[in-house]
Amino acid sequence: MRLKDRVAIVTGSGGGLGRTTALALSREGAKIVVSDIEGQSMEQVVAQIRNTGGVALGLSCDVSKPGEVKEMVNACLKEFKQIDILVNNAGGSGGDTGNIFLEGLPQEVWERMLDVNLKGTIHCTMAVVSHMIERRYGKIINVSSQAGRYASELAGPYYSAAKAGQLGFTRQLALRLGPYGIYVNAITPGVFISGPRVEKMWLARTEEDRQEMLSKIPLRRLGTAEEIANVIVFLASDESGYITGTTIDVNGGRFMS
Repeated sequence: MRLKDRVAIVTGSGGGLGRTTALALSREGAKIVVSDIEGQSMEQVVAQIRNTGGVALGLSCDVSKPGEVKEMVNACLKEFKQIDILVNNAGGSGGDTGNIFLEGLPQEVWERMLDVNLKGTIHCTMAVVSHMIERRYGKIINVSSQAGRYASELAGPYYSAAKAGQLGFTRQLALRLGPYGIYVNAITPGVFISGPRVEKMWLARTEEDRQEMLSKIPLRRLGTAEEIANVIVFLASDESGYITGTTIDVNGGRFMS
């Protein structure tokens, strides 16, 4: 097991990619803090991990609220005594807002996008970093998006801005924390079916539109949550021992840096 005796916090892990990531990290031996704003789905993931012999703790948390984030981190340290891995996965594009331009989107919606996607990443990182510095070890993995790299047919400008901000935060943090043995990386997934909302948006498109989108992907298919989670596991493991400050595109070749 590549992550035996490691402790990982995965935000937004009640469903979608977060759930898949929590399960993948658990299979590699990590103890998992399943963190989500939605308590019922969070507890379902905790039960799934425990039923397969893993160790998991469910902690409800809104990452946009620094106080809740600190409580989550303190509860993790009380239970497991350490934090080795932080996966900043919690996020959202504001629902079906990808086709709404600037003046048509309510302020509370786009502010929520920034609060969860960008500020949430900062809050969670700030809450764990002193502990990681003290231990001189840590793996921080930020789940951004292809929308932060170039553009996305399924997302709007505020979501893209938040995801691009995550990438700048990743680079600067890696520069500052590298001397303490703390690795900071990001991934930018392409289009993949992460849950019912995205599946609904995908199926709502005409067959012609779907084929047009797939034609821009060299592999000619959408990705899966499992394929993306596998990259997160790699970055969380010692196999990525000389990789920090980078962004890994997991998009079938849709964007090549």
